[in-house]
Amino acid sequence: MSRISRLDFNAKVAVFKNPVKQDKMLEIVFQHLITESNIRSIFLDGKKPKWYELSLKKALRDKGISVKKLKTVNDKSQPGVQVADCLAGLVRRYYDNQNEENPKKWFEKLKRDKKLTMQLLFGE
Repeated sequence: MSRISRLDFNAKVAVFKNPVKQDKMLEIVFQHLITESNIRSIFLDGKKPKWYELSLKKALRDKGISVKKLKTVNDKSQPGVQVADCLAGLVRRYYDNQNEENPKKWFEKLKRDKKLTMQLLFGE
């Protein structure tokens, strides 16, 4: 985490209390977290069929956001996705174990350093 926190990035996080319907979750995430107007590329963890990638790209286009490249990838092929996996694990750990000191320390550090810029919490 100390090496990751030195990287130049910002993260937006959506935490779902019950992450069962992943397709619906991605639509919600796209509506609320992806607000930049000109995005060069988006890599999503977990290889999916091409039709799935195209439907997500269409959802962004419908929102008025242009994305040149949207791909689902295996996390071993993209270092950025590995960093995102690490951050997702930290955030999940923080929300599941609020009293645990280490995740709390890193979570607060990311917020203080303005690396974690948005958090959305979704119930069932």
